[in-house]
Amino acid sequence: AGPPCGFADFVSCKIIRRRPSRLCIPGLQGPAITAVTLERTGGYALFICVGMAGPARLAAQESGNWESRFWKDAPVQWEKYHSRAQRLQGSFSWVHTSVYSSPPSRFKTERRHEFKQREGCALFLHQNILEKNESYGAGWLRIVNPNYGFELHRRTPSNPWALSRVDGDLSKELSFDSPSAEIEGILTYPYSFASAYRPLRIVSKDSGYLLKQATAVSRGGIDLVRIEFSYSPPDPVRVPLRGGWILYDPTHYWVICEYDFQMDWTRPQNAVAKGTMPTTLQYEVSGDGFPILKRIVQKNLIPSESLESENRFDFDLREADVPESDFTMSAFGLPEPLTVTQRPARWYIWAGVGALVCLVGAMLLWRFARQERSA
Repeated sequence: AGPPCGFADFVSCKIIRRRPSRLCIPGLQGPAITAVTLERTGGYALFICVGMAGPARLAAQESGNWESRFWKDAPVQWEKYHSRAQRLQGSFSWVHTSVYSSPPSRFKTERRHEFKQREGCALFLHQNILEKNESYGAGWLRIVNPNYGFELHRRTPSNPWALSRVDGDLSKELSFDSPSAEIEGILTYPYSFASAYRPLRIVSKDSGYLLKQATAVSRGGIDLVRIEFSYSPPDPVRVPLRGGWILYDPTHYWVICEYDFQMDWTRPQNAVAKGTMPTTLQYEVSGDGFPILKRIVQKNLIPSESLESENRFDFDLREADVPESDFTMSAFGLPEPLTVTQRPARWYIWAGVGALVCLVGAMLLWRFARQERSA
C-alpha cells in the first residue's frame, strides 16, 4: 500500500488503459480505487493526473537536456496544438467556491458556457446560474460572422432570446466583447497561464520570465518535465504571478498537467496578500494522441485572509466542423439584417443625386427657353 496522498501528490499524467488501474485520490489512503477499467470508445482514452504509490523517480540524466528541449520543442508543439484546436467545439461549466475560516462563510458561483468556431466566425454563450449563493439567470450570446456581429440577451435560461445589438461594420471595433477573444483564451489553457490569470498567455516569452530548473520526472511510466521559474511582471500591481513550478507532458504537445504558482494579490492601500494556486488539468486523448481538455481543478490559498477558494471547470469538447449558417441571426429565428451592399444610401448621397437631377432639369429648361426666343 502506498502512503497517504494529498493534493501535492496529484501530479502526474497517465493514460488509463483497459486493464485495472490504481488511482491515488486526494484525501484517501493509498490505492483507494483498485479496479478501474475504462474501455476505449470512439478512439479516445481518459488522460488524467494521478499520483504514484511511492516516491517520485527522476528520469535518467542522460535522457537529454530538458531545458534546451523545452525552449526548442515546446513552442513548436504549442503552435501545432493551437492550430488543431481551431476545430474544437462544445461547452463547459465553471463553479467557483470560496470558503473563509474567519469568520466562517461559504460562497458559490456557477456559470455555463458554450462555444462554436470556424474561420471568420465565432459564437460564445455566457449563462449565469448562481451568483454568491443567490439564483441569477441572466445570460448573453455573442456571435460574429464575416458580414456582421450581434448580441442576444435573456433574463433567465427559460426566457427567449432578445436582440440587443447588431454591428454591421466589422471594420470598426465591436460594440461588445469579442466572442473570438473569449474562445481564444480558453483554447490556450492547456499550454498557457491563462487558466491562472486570464490576461496571461505564454509567460515564458516575456522578458521577466526566468527558467530556474528543468527536471525529468517519471510518473507511472510516463515521462514528464517539471519546470521551476520566477517571474517579474511588467505591471506587478495588476499581474499577481511571481513564480512557481509546472509539470508538462512532452509526449502530448507539451500540455500542462499541473502547476503551483506563487501569487501576490494587490489589495487596497498597496497591501499585498500572498497566496498559492495548486492546479491540475485533465485531458481526453484522441486515437492519434491529441489531448482535449476535460477538467481543471484550481485552488487559491491565501492564509492571511483565511481564504481557500476553488475553481472547477468541466469541459465537453469535440473536434468538428460547423456550417456558417450557425452564426447567423436566422439560426435563432430572427430576420437577417441588411448587409453593407443592401443598405440604403446615406442622406447626403440622395441629396447629391437630387441636386444633379435639378441641375440637368434647369439646363434643359434654359435650352428650351432659348430655342423659343430664337424661333
